[in-house]
Amino acid sequence: MEAIKMVNQQLSKGNNRLDLTGSIVGGEVKSRRTGHSISLTVPKAVKPKDGVVYTTFALPDGTLVYRPKAVNTDNPWLDGEYDHYDFEDALDDGLNYSNEQRVGKEL
Repeated sequence: MEAIKMVNQQLSKGNNRLDLTGSIVGGEVKSRRTGHSISLTVPKAVKPKDGVVYTTFALPDGTLVYRPKAVNTDNPWLDGEYDHYDFEDALDDGLNYSNEQRVGKEL
């Protein structure tokens, strides 16, 4: 349960909470060295799909979480491109396109 709380803290962005309802326990796997990397096998019981790109989260206690990356990565609001940007800070600095003075024939 502690690992779930830690994952939820790491993923606490809107609806990105970890929900283990209906989860499948695939069994134990052992990490192994593959070249300069460490590999983990995904058990067949988990039924992974081929070719899916995953985002990996490594928690301080050693827990690894793999989440499928969003299919529509053309949207900068969903693909994480603006995750680091503080929009509220930009508004405080005066950035507000809705309050710009109208020029030309916008009316």
